[in-house]
Amino acid sequence: MDDILYTGKTAQIGIDALKEKNLNVVDIATIVKLSDTAEKNIISKNIDVSYLTDYKEILDSALDNNILNEKEKNIMLKVYKK
Repeated sequence: MDDILYTGKTAQIGIDALKEKNLNVVDIATIVKLSDTAEKNIISKNIDVSYLTDYKEILDSALDNNILNEKEKNIMLKVYKK
């Protein structure tokens, strides 16, 4: 369990620690997924990724609730892709 999946480093440290104890890791859980790349890297190791929300859903909700406008959302999406 981790709060945010961004680079995947924290998740990987946890996975490695569990595997050192000969435990089989089948899924990691996170509250917010910020990175598709980190998710793909973990999935490539036959480990599922579960999350409550992701960056794009947060931005969509902010737009729907007039917290961001379309221009601001697009700027934030560009930041996400870097």
